[in-house]
Amino acid sequence: MAFVAVAPTFLRKTSFLATPAPSTPPAVARARGVPATRVVIAMATGAGGAKRVLVSGATGRTGRLAMAKLAAHPDTLVPVGLVRSAERAAEVLDPAAETVVGDVTDRDSLAALVGEHHIDAVVVLSSAIPKFKPAEPGARPEHYFEDGGEPESVDWEGGRNVVDVAKEAGIDHVVFVGSMGGTDSRHPLNAFGNILKWKRQAEQYLVDSGVPYTIVNPGGLLDADGGRRELVVGHNDEIYKLYGTPAIPRGDVAELTVQALLHPEEAKNKAMDVISKPEGEGTVTQDWAKLFAQTQSQL
Repeated sequence: MAFVAVAPTFLRKTSFLATPAPSTPPAVARARGVPATRVVIAMATGAGGAKRVLVSGATGRTGRLAMAKLAAHPDTLVPVGLVRSAERAAEVLDPAAETVVGDVTDRDSLAALVGEHHIDAVVVLSSAIPKFKPAEPGARPEHYFEDGGEPESVDWEGGRNVVDVAKEAGIDHVVFVGSMGGTDSRHPLNAFGNILKWKRQAEQYLVDSGVPYTIVNPGGLLDADGGRRELVVGHNDEIYKLYGTPAIPRGDVAELTVQALLHPEEAKNKAMDVISKPEGEGTVTQDWAKLFAQTQSQL
């Protein structure tokens, strides 16, 4: 694996130390204060012809799964995790994972790293995450977002930045993971900063942009293994309106992002809602091309 230091335009927004890249030993850009055993890789050369895939939200629960599943196809796909914290990446990602420190809300550094790391496709798994203040027993806790971590900033402006950068860079596929319920202004999740509203707005912006896309809007996320259930697809919140918010394992959502990249002819310019049947009911989904063929091209 070859390494190079990140260019100064990116370093303005990170804590990396810029160092020259001699041919031997390999040069590594290290995060300040991170021990040698916890190095965040600045850049690695992928296998010939493999598509380099930037994964935003790579340290999240679904993002970690997507990184691992993408890495299982080294001849075709090379995951590059976009992370906000080198320390967090070292804790939760495979030590061999290629990562870059950045943020979807910072358009300039996002554009720089997409070019510097030769990104071909993007999987968007970043999302605003509310935090909760301590509350008295029985009282409803008050939520808040960290500065810059509000849904409007992360889900709308960050999503828009990804689309704009992808369009300028000529990226040929953006896989955007949102959530079912985006057509319902009264959805409970919209109590948290209108998060579904902003996700839906970013999705529509992607559809209108001309950038090839696959939009995956899952039901409620289960911390369960994927690959054990039959998946059911719908469109424009049809499933949500019929059944409320049925669920799907995170592992299956992560697998869908990978399969969208592996089946571009069937998956590009498609938007899908997706849930799973209970484990043991139905036939486990394995024909991904057929699944994507069932989806529609608009939100």
